[in-house]
Amino acid sequence: MNFDLVKLALAALSVAVGTASGVAALLVDFKDRVTGRITKWGRLAVLGLASSFVVGISNLAVDYVQKSRQAVEASRRAQAASEQTLQIVNNLNRTLNPFKDVRVGARLSYDFGLPELIGYRDRLDREARALLTELNDAPGRNLPGRMGIASVRADGVVSAVAFPRESPLFPNEATERAAHAALSESLLSLVFFKTPLDREAFGRLQLNPMSVNPGADITMHLGVAGKDGRHVHFEYDLDRKRVRWKICGIPAVMDAWRSSGRIVSILDLPGSQLAVHFEHQRVAGGLENPDIEFVHLAVAERQGWWLRNSRFVSHRLNSGFEVLEYRLPDTVDEMLRELTDRGAPSEIFCSSAD
Repeated sequence: MNFDLVKLALAALSVAVGTASGVAALLVDFKDRVTGRITKWGRLAVLGLASSFVVGISNLAVDYVQKSRQAVEASRRAQAASEQTLQIVNNLNRTLNPFKDVRVGARLSYDFGLPELIGYRDRLDREARALLTELNDAPGRNLPGRMGIASVRADGVVSAVAFPRESPLFPNEATERAAHAALSESLLSLVFFKTPLDREAFGRLQLNPMSVNPGADITMHLGVAGKDGRHVHFEYDLDRKRVRWKICGIPAVMDAWRSSGRIVSILDLPGSQLAVHFEHQRVAGGLENPDIEFVHLAVAERQGWWLRNSRFVSHRLNSGFEVLEYRLPDTVDEMLRELTDRGAPSEIFCSSAD
């Protein structure tokens, strides 16, 4: 509706009625001079005044409606401008906080209790304990190329030892083939879902590097090679009799990711879901699922993030594999507070044994 045109028409009508009433007052009598009653011209004049009043009120009403609509439109435009500005700021923040240059670490262990592995575990336990006296007397408590100390109990007793790939403690490829395969080549997979999957959909995950999971926003498959002395180290827990992997800072090359484009910034991560799976080279009967102590993510130059065992939820997939689920907190502040918690492990956990 053209409010200005309506207001102009009403104003013109009001002026016309007022003018006509004024002219009539000069030319005719509104009252009978003998009886004092209002003549028909008088009644017409009263009607004209009433009409002029109604026209004036209508004009005010039209003006009020026009200004109200203008105020609503101005408010809408201001809100749209504010939302656009907020979107620009948000996009700028996302640009300034990219999810890139990711390096992945983890610490996990197996008990090597399967028949084809237990022989190696028994040899490792026997020979590691035999070297403890020599290790304690060695300079720096380290036997280069053979064994070093990984951890010590409060009473000073060595609780875990570290050994490099070239150590005699590493599985023999000819006589301990299953153990050698398990320690030589493994695969650490991380799959991010911006919109979390329900339990049923989670059970259908496919973790083969050639598989594509519907709804996955970032898929990383990281080769964990035993010969990679910089990023992969091995330990033996003397108390628990478990073989332990220490994976440190393996670069997750972005060109090798499968990405939907929905997670490009750290700001896209809150509320998302992460699936973590560690797969070994196949051994007869299948290797039992690992005990993952923590996963460490380093993003660009930021402080590392610790995903601790207590927050993982274990799921058995339809394929029989176990996969761990980690739900990230719903806000950036909560996420950063949880993942950089001072209660998380703080040591640099990739020191070489040689």
